[in-house]
Amino acid sequence: AMTVQFIGGARLLETAAGIPYETGLLIFGISIALYTAFGGFRASVLNDTMQGLVMLIGTVVLLIGVVHAAGGLSNAVQTLQTIDPQLVTPQGADDILSPAFMTSFWVLVCFGVIGLP
Repeated sequence: AMTVQFIGGARLLETAAGIPYETGLLIFGISIALYTAFGGFRASVLNDTMQGLVMLIGTVVLLIGVVHAAGGLSNAVQTLQTIDPQLVTPQGADDILSPAFMTSFWVLVCFGVIGLP
């Protein structure tokens, strides 16, 4: 999971600042190493806790904003039902939520988020 974060950080620096990928990878890797070396593991855990709280609060705010923009939960469901009645069924439109899809989704959820704060 850490490799993906290093690649993502390097790509971000490459795209946003025009820094070459290899240089961005070095900058990102060295800054993480220094942060952990000087701050210790406790600082890393506190940082993960703060990131988790920001993600949780952001998700709740986004959910509230979407429900408010839709005019309430019942209005959102009615709008979806007007567009396509299958959108509010347990299987979704065109049976997209098949058992095979749901199994692969839960494998992703269970194992794919291990590296998240």
